[in-house]
Amino acid sequence: EEVLKEGMGRLEELRRDLEEVVRNIERAERYSRAIRVLDKMIRVWEETMKTVREVRIAVVNRALKLVWRNVYMAQYRDYTDVEFKVEEGRRTYTYSLVLKTRVGGKEVWRDVEELSGGEKTLALLALRIAISYLLAGRARFLIMDEPTHNLDENLTRKLAFFLREATGEEGLFDQIILITHDPVFSEAADVVYRLEREKRGDDPTKVVREK
Repeated sequence: EEVLKEGMGRLEELRRDLEEVVRNIERAERYSRAIRVLDKMIRVWEETMKTVREVRIAVVNRALKLVWRNVYMAQYRDYTDVEFKVEEGRRTYTYSLVLKTRVGGKEVWRDVEELSGGEKTLALLALRIAISYLLAGRARFLIMDEPTHNLDENLTRKLAFFLREATGEEGLFDQIILITHDPVFSEAADVVYRLEREKRGDDPTKVVREK
Protein backbone atom coordinates (compact mmCIF):
# COMPACT_ATOMS: atom_id res chain seq x y z
CA GLU A 1 0.00 0.00 0.00
CA GLU A 2 2.84 2.38 0.82
CA VAL A 3 4.59 1.56 -2.45
CA LEU A 4 1.31 2.09 -4.31
CA LYS A 5 0.74 5.37 -2.46
CA GLU A 6 4.28 6.53 -3.27
CA GLY A 7 3.81 5.51 -6.90
CA MET A 8 0.53 7.41 -7.15
CA GLY A 9 2.22 10.50 -5.70
CA ARG A 10 5.06 10.17 -8.17
CA LEU A 11 2.53 9.72 -10.97
CA GLU A 12 0.78 12.94 -9.92
CA GLU A 13 4.13 14.79 -10.00
CA LEU A 14 4.80 13.44 -13.48
CA ARG A 15 1.33 14.53 -14.58
CA ARG A 16 2.00 18.08 -13.33
CA ASP A 17 5.43 18.05 -15.01
CA LEU A 18 3.80 16.92 -18.25
CA GLU A 19 1.25 19.72 -18.05
CA GLU A 20 4.08 22.22 -17.50
CA VAL A 21 5.96 20.79 -20.49
CA VAL A 22 2.83 21.15 -22.64
CA ARG A 23 2.38 24.74 -21.47
CA ASN A 24 6.03 25.48 -22.25
CA ILE A 25 5.66 23.98 -25.72
CA GLU A 26 2.59 26.12 -26.39
CA ARG A 27 4.42 29.19 -25.06
CA ALA A 28 7.45 28.40 -27.24
CA GLU A 29 5.21 28.05 -30.30
CA ARG A 30 3.64 31.45 -29.57
CA TYR A 31 7.10 33.00 -29.17
CA SER A 32 8.24 31.35 -32.38
CA ARG A 33 5.26 32.76 -34.27
CA ALA A 34 5.90 36.19 -32.76
CA ILE A 35 9.57 36.02 -33.77
CA ARG A 36 8.61 35.14 -37.35
CA VAL A 37 6.20 38.09 -37.44
CA LEU A 38 8.87 40.41 -36.00
CA ASP A 39 11.42 39.18 -38.55
CA LYS A 40 8.97 40.05 -41.33
CA MET A 41 8.31 43.45 -39.75
CA ILE A 42 12.04 44.15 -39.50
CA ARG A 43 12.58 43.24 -43.16
CA VAL A 44 9.64 45.43 -44.20
CA TRP A 45 10.94 48.28 -42.03
CA GLU A 46 14.45 47.98 -43.51
CA GLU A 47 13.09 47.96 -47.07
CA THR A 48 10.83 50.93 -46.27
CA MET A 49 13.71 52.90 -44.77
CA LYS A 50 15.87 52.07 -47.78
CA THR A 51 13.16 53.35 -50.13
CA VAL A 52 12.64 56.51 -48.02
CA ARG A 53 16.41 57.07 -47.97
CA GLU A 54 16.64 56.70 -51.75
CA VAL A 55 13.75 59.13 -52.28
CA ARG A 56 15.30 61.68 -49.91
CA ILE A 57 18.72 61.37 -51.54
CA ALA A 58 17.09 61.86 -54.94
CA VAL A 59 15.30 65.02 -53.72
CA VAL A 60 18.52 66.40 -52.24
CA ASN A 61 20.44 65.67 -55.45
CA ARG A 62 17.86 67.41 -57.64
CA ALA A 63 18.13 70.59 -55.57
CA LEU A 64 21.91 70.21 -55.23
CA LYS A 65 22.45 69.93 -58.98
CA LEU A 66 20.11 72.88 -59.59
CA VAL A 67 22.18 75.12 -57.29
CA TRP A 68 25.47 73.90 -58.79
CA ARG A 69 24.40 74.42 -62.41
CA ASN A 70 23.01 77.89 -61.80
CA VAL A 71 25.79 79.20 -59.56
CA TYR A 72 29.11 77.43 -60.19
CA MET A 73 28.64 76.29 -63.80
CA ALA A 74 27.25 79.67 -64.78
CA GLN A 75 30.78 80.95 -64.13
CA TYR A 76 33.22 77.99 -64.24
CA ARG A 77 33.49 74.57 -65.93
CA ASP A 78 36.10 72.72 -63.88
CA TYR A 79 33.46 70.60 -62.16
CA THR A 80 30.52 69.68 -64.35
CA ASP A 81 28.40 67.70 -61.89
CA VAL A 82 27.90 67.16 -58.17
CA GLU A 83 26.26 64.32 -56.29
CA PHE A 84 25.41 63.39 -52.72
CA LYS A 85 25.99 59.64 -52.35
CA VAL A 86 25.27 57.04 -49.70
CA GLU A 87 27.04 53.69 -49.33
CA GLU A 88 25.27 51.01 -47.33
CA GLY A 89 27.28 48.83 -44.98
CA ARG A 90 26.21 46.38 -42.33
CA ARG A 91 23.76 48.43 -40.26
CA THR A 92 25.75 51.58 -41.15
CA TYR A 93 25.64 54.19 -43.91
CA THR A 94 28.45 56.35 -45.25
CA TYR A 95 27.55 59.64 -46.92
CA SER A 96 29.84 61.57 -49.27
CA LEU A 97 29.74 64.63 -51.52
CA VAL A 98 31.57 64.14 -54.82
CA LEU A 99 32.09 66.26 -57.94
CA LYS A 100 32.82 65.31 -61.53
CA THR A 101 35.83 66.69 -63.39
CA ARG A 102 38.20 65.66 -66.20
CA VAL A 103 41.72 64.36 -65.60
CA GLY A 104 43.83 63.29 -68.56
CA GLY A 105 40.80 63.30 -70.85
CA LYS A 106 38.78 61.03 -68.53
CA GLU A 107 35.87 61.93 -66.29
CA VAL A 108 36.54 61.22 -62.61
CA TRP A 109 34.67 61.89 -59.37
CA ARG A 110 36.52 63.76 -56.63
CA ASP A 111 35.63 64.05 -52.98
CA VAL A 112 34.69 67.52 -51.82
CA GLU A 113 37.75 67.54 -49.53
CA GLU A 114 39.99 67.70 -52.64
CA LEU A 115 38.52 71.01 -53.82
CA SER A 116 39.90 74.50 -53.30
CA GLY A 117 38.55 76.64 -50.47
CA GLY A 118 36.02 78.54 -52.59
CA GLU A 119 34.85 75.46 -54.49
CA LYS A 120 34.46 73.49 -51.27
CA THR A 121 32.53 76.35 -49.66
CA LEU A 122 30.10 76.54 -52.56
CA ALA A 123 29.66 72.75 -52.76
CA LEU A 124 28.88 72.48 -49.05
CA LEU A 125 26.63 75.54 -49.19
CA ALA A 126 24.75 74.00 -52.12
CA LEU A 127 24.36 70.80 -50.11
CA ARG A 128 23.02 72.69 -47.09
CA ILE A 129 20.50 74.50 -49.31
CA ALA A 130 19.44 71.17 -50.84
CA ILE A 131 19.04 69.48 -47.44
CA SER A 132 17.13 72.53 -46.17
CA TYR A 133 14.81 72.18 -49.16
CA LEU A 134 14.16 68.56 -48.16
CA LEU A 135 13.61 69.33 -44.48
CA ALA A 136 11.54 72.48 -44.99
CA GLY A 137 8.70 70.49 -46.53
CA ARG A 138 5.58 72.58 -46.85
CA ALA A 139 7.14 75.41 -44.85
CA ARG A 140 9.39 76.22 -47.88
CA PHE A 141 11.28 78.73 -45.74
CA LEU A 142 15.07 79.26 -45.57
CA ILE A 143 17.25 81.44 -43.29
CA MET A 144 20.95 81.87 -44.10
CA ASP A 145 23.58 83.62 -42.00
CA GLU A 146 26.75 84.88 -43.76
CA PRO A 147 26.78 82.08 -46.36
CA THR A 148 29.41 83.54 -48.73
CA HIS A 149 32.63 83.07 -46.76
CA ASN A 150 35.47 82.12 -49.18
CA LEU A 151 33.33 82.74 -52.29
CA ASP A 152 34.75 85.07 -54.94
CA GLU A 153 32.74 88.05 -56.18
CA ASN A 154 31.51 86.28 -59.32
CA LEU A 155 30.15 83.25 -57.42
CA THR A 156 28.63 85.51 -54.77
CA ARG A 157 26.76 87.46 -57.44
CA LYS A 158 25.57 84.26 -59.15
CA LEU A 159 24.41 82.90 -55.79
CA ALA A 160 22.54 86.10 -54.95
CA PHE A 161 20.52 86.09 -58.13
CA PHE A 162 20.01 82.32 -58.06
CA LEU A 163 18.45 82.66 -54.60
CA ARG A 164 16.20 85.38 -55.96
CA GLU A 165 15.03 83.05 -58.72
CA ALA A 166 14.73 80.16 -56.24
CA THR A 167 11.81 81.84 -54.44
CA GLY A 168 8.16 81.80 -55.45
CA GLU A 169 5.74 79.15 -56.60
CA GLU A 170 8.14 77.64 -59.15
CA GLY A 171 11.25 77.87 -56.96
CA LEU A 172 12.71 75.86 -54.10
CA PHE A 173 11.40 78.17 -51.36
CA ASP A 174 8.56 80.61 -50.78
CA GLN A 175 10.78 82.95 -48.81
CA ILE A 176 14.50 83.33 -48.06
CA ILE A 177 15.90 85.51 -45.27
CA LEU A 178 19.62 86.19 -45.54
CA ILE A 179 21.90 87.93 -43.03
CA THR A 180 25.05 89.29 -44.67
CA HIS A 181 27.56 92.12 -44.95
CA ASP A 182 27.85 91.58 -48.70
CA PRO A 183 26.19 94.45 -50.65
CA VAL A 184 25.65 92.22 -53.71
CA PHE A 185 22.59 90.69 -52.04
CA SER A 186 20.98 94.12 -51.71
CA GLU A 187 20.65 94.23 -55.49
CA ALA A 188 18.94 90.83 -55.66
CA ALA A 189 16.69 91.14 -52.61
CA ASP A 190 13.10 92.39 -52.71
CA VAL A 191 13.31 93.81 -49.19
CA VAL A 192 16.47 95.06 -47.45
CA TYR A 193 16.89 96.08 -43.80
CA ARG A 194 20.16 97.59 -42.55
CA LEU A 195 21.11 97.15 -38.89
CA GLU A 196 23.27 99.94 -37.45
CA ARG A 197 24.86 100.34 -34.04
CA GLU A 198 27.46 102.68 -32.59
CA LYS A 199 29.91 100.17 -31.11
CA ARG A 200 31.89 102.73 -29.14
CA GLY A 201 28.85 103.64 -27.11
CA ASP A 202 26.03 101.66 -25.62
CA ASP A 203 23.45 102.68 -28.20
CA PRO A 204 20.70 100.26 -29.24
CA THR A 205 20.73 98.74 -32.71
CA LYS A 206 18.79 100.76 -35.27
CA VAL A 207 16.85 98.99 -38.03
CA VAL A 208 16.55 100.96 -41.26
CA ARG A 209 14.61 99.73 -44.26
CA GLU A 210 16.53 100.46 -47.44
CA LYS A 211 14.02 99.04 -49.92
